Amino acid sequence: MDMDLVFFRSFFTNPRHAGLSSPLKITPAVFDETTPVVVADVTHKQAGELLGLTKVKGGNILETVLLAAACMVFRPAEGRCSMWLTV
Repeated sequence: MDMDLVFFRSFFTNPRHAGLSSPLKITPAVFDETTPVVVADVTHKQAGELLGLTKVKGGNILETVLLAAACMVFRPAEGRCSMWLTV
């Protein structure tokens, strides 16, 4: 998805603004528009806080599916962010 550095910083690095109970693990901790890749690891709880609980839990009458974790791979120079999910 398209994403600029300003949005990434405001949404993922500011726990209070994003409604997170704990900060995301972001590697590298210090980055700018020249950093090739920034990775944000998201736990199940953090994904629920960011995306809403109904977005991380689903399924049907026979099976419940939970989002276990997510990993955001942000490329500041390209203005692109990919999300990898683990269920």
